[in-house]
Amino acid sequence: MPNIKGDDGALKTIFSNSKIIAVVGHSEKSSRASYQVAKFLQAVGYRVYPVNPMVKQIDGQSCYPSLEAIPEPVDIVNVFRHRKFWV
Repeated sequence: MPNIKGDDGALKTIFSNSKIIAVVGHSEKSSRASYQVAKFLQAVGYRVYPVNPMVKQIDGQSCYPSLEAIPEPVDIVNVFRHRKFWV
């Protein structure tokens, strides 16, 4: 994958060619960024799969315990993790 830091054209291409996004760390709390970003992505037409092993459903949508549990290939994985887990 090319280095896309600061390359808006590359990011636009990636998002234009993608339809399915997994949101790892998707929270059921509407105040969290992961929830808000997932809702925005859905609103603009992406199919979003929430991934969080601690949650069964978010707003009536099944939440998956892992990326491997998602029933189809995803185009983009968006990861939200608390900073205490950062390397």
